Amino acid sequence: MATLHNAELSLAGKTPTAPPSWVNAELTTMNSSIVLHSGGGELVGSWHSQDSDEVLVVLAGVLEVDTEEGPITVTAGSLIHIKEGEPHRVCTEPGTTLLAFESVGAKRTTLDGPSRA
Repeated sequence: MATLHNAELSLAGKTPTAPPSWVNAELTTMNSSIVLHSGGGELVGSWHSQDSDEVLVVLAGVLEVDTEEGPITVTAGSLIHIKEGEPHRVCTEPGTTLLAFESVGAKRTTLDGPSRA
């Protein structure tokens, strides 16, 4: 993890490129939040909830967030705020790159959910 203060944090060369696996790489911590740079391959995540809010910013590609109310599609240049305790799962197309913001030490609870159609 980079420890930078008043300095540029370049994302160049930090994008994980290990298709088809999904990789999360921790970049830095700010105000008790972790900034994760996520990317590389395709992800069909499991249903879960977590004990803190999460913000996912799509830098490239397409993110689909399945919720109890139905899927939400988030495209490059957009973000989604997932509230603490909200059951969800994330799915991406190959080549999707995200920045994820969540609390340090956030705990995930795996849940049963519907099958992905």
